[in-house]
Amino acid sequence: MSTLFDLAVVGGGHAGCEAALVAARSGLKTALVTLRLNGIGQLSCNPAMGGLAKGHLVRELDALGGHIGLASDRATLFRHTLNLSRGSAVRGTRAQVDRFFYGEEMGQTLRETPHLTLIEGRVDHLLEVSGRCTGLRLGDGSQIDSRAVVLTTGTFLGAICHRGDWTQPGGRIDETEVDQGTITAQLKSLGLRTLRLKTGTCPRLDRESINFDQLKIQTSDLADSGFSDHPEAQGQRPIQPCWATSSNEAVHEVVRKNLHRSPIRREEFDALGPRYCPSFEDKVERFAHRESHQLFLEPEGVESRQLYLGGMSTSMPAEVQQVMLEAIPGLEAVRVLQWGYCVAYDAVDPIQLEPTLEVTALPGLYLAGQLNGTSGYEEAAAQGFWAGMNAVRSLRNEASFLLGRDEAYMAVLMDDLTTRGITEPYRMLTSRAEYRLELRESSAFIRLHAQAGELGLVSKERLESRERRHAEIIEARGQLESKRSSGQSGWQQLSRPHSDLKAITDELQVTRPSLAMDQEELQAQARYAGYIERERRRLRRYADLDRIKIPMDFDFGDRPGLSTEAVELLQRVRPRSLGQASRIPGMTPAATHLLAMSLK
Repeated sequence: MSTLFDLAVVGGGHAGCEAALVAARSGLKTALVTLRLNGIGQLSCNPAMGGLAKGHLVRELDALGGHIGLASDRATLFRHTLNLSRGSAVRGTRAQVDRFFYGEEMGQTLRETPHLTLIEGRVDHLLEVSGRCTGLRLGDGSQIDSRAVVLTTGTFLGAICHRGDWTQPGGRIDETEVDQGTITAQLKSLGLRTLRLKTGTCPRLDRESINFDQLKIQTSDLADSGFSDHPEAQGQRPIQPCWATSSNEAVHEVVRKNLHRSPIRREEFDALGPRYCPSFEDKVERFAHRESHQLFLEPEGVESRQLYLGGMSTSMPAEVQQVMLEAIPGLEAVRVLQWGYCVAYDAVDPIQLEPTLEVTALPGLYLAGQLNGTSGYEEAAAQGFWAGMNAVRSLRNEASFLLGRDEAYMAVLMDDLTTRGITEPYRMLTSRAEYRLELRESSAFIRLHAQAGELGLVSKERLESRERRHAEIIEARGQLESKRSSGQSGWQQLSRPHSDLKAITDELQVTRPSLAMDQEELQAQARYAGYIERERRRLRRYADLDRIKIPMDFDFGDRPGLSTEAVELLQRVRPRSLGQASRIPGMTPAATHLLAMSLK
């Protein structure tokens, strides 16, 4: 049995959902194949969305027509703005969401999307004809023919769950239907370098066994601005509190005595974990001087008794976890509903992909999500959108969808992956973006407005609403620049640190933008204007390098003066511009100059 589609997407996680929606909403006949239809959009680890740099990605996806922001806002239980005391460029919106409602919301959206077919099954093989990926073969022998494929297998390639001495196949607990090496072997046969990575999760606790009197309650921010500007983005769930506590020396001593029982400490365990989200065992060992580590109890759903213990990712044996937990204030009588565990899985070094996330060695095949060595729902969703849109563009013989590092965090993510590659799970950070002063959360809808209109995934009404909001900002800025007080224009006053937008606009009788997000953007434009101009002058040289394109058939080996090391680096990455070549780790300024001379 065979069915023909324009695009087949493998995996129903955050990357797969965005890729499938992009293609179907663009009018392509699309299939999404996933192991479990009731597992679509599952929040495998912490049921939270956004955070530092990650919130930027979600806003950008919403600006361009992605769905993750809308689904998150509708499922939000708790919202908080991180780094609120710091500048707008490094703030991040983080939302605790209802895990169960979010999955239902995403699943229902996919089921109701025209041109999209959902298929439950396990993919055993990628089909190939004349050097191009042409579909999938499933475990039941059926075949899906397609003009292109987006592979978003998450943590399910060669996946094994670990907790103490206990192991079982699975990309998530109790989901044992994983690929046991056939897809990995096929990717390797294409010449792709794979590596073993790991991710971990925290224990889930029974709410009714917690002594909340010993915990510090945390309430949601009053600000009503979420991730999406969709008119139906209002929350559908009642706001819930979170709670904070901390570990102590007694907990740390339990960990130290049992480190040898942690699977990640065994010599045969060869999977690499994320440096920026370490296991609790790693925290205790690496930060031995710390007397405590902060922990958070976060709700998983309105109708759920489960609380997620953020900050304690662990794969210690269950009996050790129990002793650790009972030593924490407020958890003396705790009941555990799900023990913490870690997953080791196969990933691909994305340096071998095109900037579009297409596999150079097999056109028509795109890789996205944790398969590319990233960590986090937001990074996965961004890749799924990017790969899906580029598959659409390729099938229509249109120009690729590519943004510059000065335009979006999404572009920083894709450029880092395909230029630098990964040696550990990649996490988006504001420090990775050299243009972060301009790539603010509050500016996402404005700076990506033209691209959103071109892609055609955002409604006319939303685009018009953004234009009105932008006009309000421009109007307020013009008034501030023209009105003066105490020898300075309102705009000059607003540019000072700790200036008060409300006080200045009230004194000068200037009409502020109606939304808090746009008021924040107006304030940020004033405060960052001088810094941005200086940054732009410094970074303009790199932007110019990105405009110098390298032909696809360019022979790096036939360039006099280039060292053998430089040639090897260039041939491995196959950069598409001189700017991308200059960012390859190990590429010297001298080698970049010689390459520039060769291109001229």
